[in-house]
Amino acid sequence: YTIEVYQVLRHHVELLLARFNVILAEAEPRREIQESLCTIIYAGWLLGSELTELRTAHDQFVAKYGQPFADEVTKNANLYINPKVLAKLNYDIPEKRLVDTYLVEIARAH
Repeated sequence: YTIEVYQVLRHHVELLLARFNVILAEAEPRREIQESLCTIIYAGWLLGSELTELRTAHDQFVAKYGQPFADEVTKNANLYINPKVLAKLNYDIPEKRLVDTYLVEIARAH
């Protein structure tokens, strides 16, 4: 799951980089970047100890948009965060079928 989460996060970061001028110019996050922004804030909050760059991005966005905005994002993640990222960051035990599928794919690769 971790690699898959990192790939999705990378896409969100790329979108934010493409819209960097909008981020700098606007006081409030625009609708077209809100999911990416909130996903990075949440991931930085959750994974920041593992990925210092992600924590730095989190801290910068909190400084720009305020702690209340970041608190809202982390408390109500299901409303703001990319569903794929949220599902993959969930620490529930995966279903047996999913584990079996992964093991079959690993066996095919080797």
